[in-house]
Amino acid sequence: KINAVFLMNNQEEFPQIMEFVKFCEIKYGLNLTYQPGFVDGLQRYIQENQIDAFIMGTRRTDPDGKSLLIFHPSSKKYGRFMRVNPIIDWNYGDVWRFLRRLNLSYCQLYDLGYTSLGSKYDSLPNPMLLLPDGSFLPAYKLFHERSERLGREKKPAVKPNDAIELKTSTSTKLDTTVHTVGMIIIGDEILSAKTKETNFALAAQMLRPAGISLQRVCMVPDDREEISREVQKQVRLFDRVITSGGVGGTHDDMTLAAIADAFGEILVLNETMQMIVLQYFGKDSMKMASLPESASLIFSNGSDFPVIAVRNQVFALPGVPEFFEKGMQILVQRWSSPEKKFHCVKLYLQVDEKEIIAPLNAVVSQHEDVSIGCYPYFFREDCRTILTVESRNHKKCLQCTETLRASLPLDCVINIEYGDDLLSAPSFENSLEFSDKK
Repeated sequence: KINAVFLMNNQEEFPQIMEFVKFCEIKYGLNLTYQPGFVDGLQRYIQENQIDAFIMGTRRTDPDGKSLLIFHPSSKKYGRFMRVNPIIDWNYGDVWRFLRRLNLSYCQLYDLGYTSLGSKYDSLPNPMLLLPDGSFLPAYKLFHERSERLGREKKPAVKPNDAIELKTSTSTKLDTTVHTVGMIIIGDEILSAKTKETNFALAAQMLRPAGISLQRVCMVPDDREEISREVQKQVRLFDRVITSGGVGGTHDDMTLAAIADAFGEILVLNETMQMIVLQYFGKDSMKMASLPESASLIFSNGSDFPVIAVRNQVFALPGVPEFFEKGMQILVQRWSSPEKKFHCVKLYLQVDEKEIIAPLNAVVSQHEDVSIGCYPYFFREDCRTILTVESRNHKKCLQCTETLRASLPLDCVINIEYGDDLLSAPSFENSLEFSDKK
């Protein structure tokens, strides 16, 4: 039997590697010793077995392999033995041609896109092999041989119970140029009424106090072309566009690919997003880490999942309401400004809408820079109609309100107050007083 040693760390080894080592032990009839630890394990094995030389698979491109010879004495760190390096001058392609032409077995991780294997905490699939659907080509498809070790982290990758420290938080960076927003809600489940859509109302409620006008909401199916077309359309019309849904790791999550299409970009693996996906969702969800080329991540304290920003124009949020709300909090914090605040006044009337159409139209024509709304109610006991006067300019809002109050029929106004909640009853404690002069 051939003597062999496998230097291992039980807590960090891929189970697939352990399985493959056992397979080789049986298939090739190895006299295999499993030694925990690398340096200590190697030294123990040498002392216990009086070993003079090891045949190794080191290549010139491996760390510390550049100056090695085919026969090379080991360093003092590992003990006294001869390193025998029969494939020291093989390149990456040579290894795979050898394995595949002779139909030799290899660890199944290589078929999942891994091109360099260490522990499960510092080895990832090679991003050069990433496909648009989030899967990876097998290792032998890598043509850029210098990229062999791209899947190896220079520092330990995230362990399952570790917290991610992110120093790229930009949530405090203000962008006060945002005045109008469009929104795209994505999902077959929304259009088929399998689930109730609540993110639209939440977005409107959060944007309005920040002085941002939600101008359009469009619901589209899980269709990449449909999403892309709507993104292109809204980007031309509004300052910013928010998408809701379609950023997960399953087959029907197409939002990020569609946004990339809209800007003529491709999807690329984002390393920070990759760490987040590994920690919270697992490797099967790695599709989530492929983002449009120009994408950046916006974090906030207390939020584990970032907002995905593409060209600072489109902001992709999860469709799950709890995560959507956290994403909206990040955006509102960035976009809000006291100067953009909307001022809104409500007039509760005890007459039907039809009785005020003429004076209402006259006031609307005189105040084109103020938004005036009219909302009739047929079954309320506290009023029959509510008028709203709204503007970013507080003075103009009050001036228009006073003009409107003076133009209405006598005694038709129940109350005038600040606010934009149409469902609340009149609050006489917060009434605004205007002259009754015509």
